[in-house]
Amino acid sequence: MINTWSLLQWVNVAALITLIMLFEKMGYMLFDAFLSNGSSIMMQIYFAVAILLTVSFNYIWIYCQLKKSNMNIFQNKFWRNGIKVFGLSLVILIFAILLFGFTGDIFTLVEQHRWIMYLMAVLFISITYFMMLCIVSKFENSPFSIIKMSFYATSIMLVISIFMM
Repeated sequence: MINTWSLLQWVNVAALITLIMLFEKMGYMLFDAFLSNGSSIMMQIYFAVAILLTVSFNYIWIYCQLKKSNMNIFQNKFWRNGIKVFGLSLVILIFAILLFGFTGDIFTLVEQHRWIMYLMAVLFISITYFMMLCIVSKFENSPFSIIKMSFYATSIMLVISIFMM
């Protein structure tokens, strides 16, 4: 029998995939508006909303996992050492994006399969959120405080980095 929280996690993943497909459809309109208007603030707002929604989906996923595990998810040894795993994953992802970007392979790949670009963005945001969970879990004991503080820290860090560009 599927747990209610597990069902909510699957609905959350389906909603994230739907959101990616919606961004794919809206992306063309926003990009055309950006080119005709010349204002980058619309693109920054678009990226900020995408970041906030993706971090929100990660928050909901972890919240459901927390409810399923009877509030003891962060007692696992993984969360103390997870910063190394997520940090290394983030470095590998950034290195792969830069490597394929410099060689030009990523442009031809994304031109044919745009979903890869969205997958890389979701992976980057998700890995950043989980790395922030590892950092906050070292200093905080309350599981709900951990996921809330990680949500705020990741959202603020990524949105500020978008508006600095």
